[in-house]
Amino acid sequence: WVTFGHAFFSERFSKKFIEIVDQIYDLPETRVNIFVYIKQNGNIYYAELPVECNWKGPRTLSVNLKKVESDSDTFRESFIKALQHDAEAQTQVAHSYRDGDGVSKDAKQAVYWYQKAAERSVPAAMNNLAICYENGSGVEKNIKLALSLYRKAAERGYDKAQFNLALCYEN
Repeated sequence: WVTFGHAFFSERFSKKFIEIVDQIYDLPETRVNIFVYIKQNGNIYYAELPVECNWKGPRTLSVNLKKVESDSDTFRESFIKALQHDAEAQTQVAHSYRDGDGVSKDAKQAVYWYQKAAERSVPAAMNNLAICYENGSGVEKNIKLALSLYRKAAERGYDKAQFNLALCYEN
């Protein structure tokens, strides 16, 4: 069993977790992010664990669980899928944070989740991340990066990115 604070994880989870950690334990240059989440009393708590940054000694891990602040079942279901690396769910979670749909508006969280989905080559996420960089919403304004993201999404046939790219060149 692995314990994070007062949360206990199953033997199956514990074995897999220890297996991953053993593979990278002596490689400080290796970064592995592990997402964990806990459902308790209708709430969801989650953490992204950059393992090499959090080890404080043999088999001791510092974990900062965050609570998902939403009463929307739809948002919470999408959030869990997003933590499991579902790129479409990551995009939906980003939209929710951007629009305040089922959760409080949070431009930085929107950027975070658009970035996760863009890393998985989701054109809509690339386009929306580009908009964030173009406008400086939740991130420092960066027109060069916005153009690059628009171009990548446009090359994948995403018509909104093609339009946005044309507008950038027009201006």
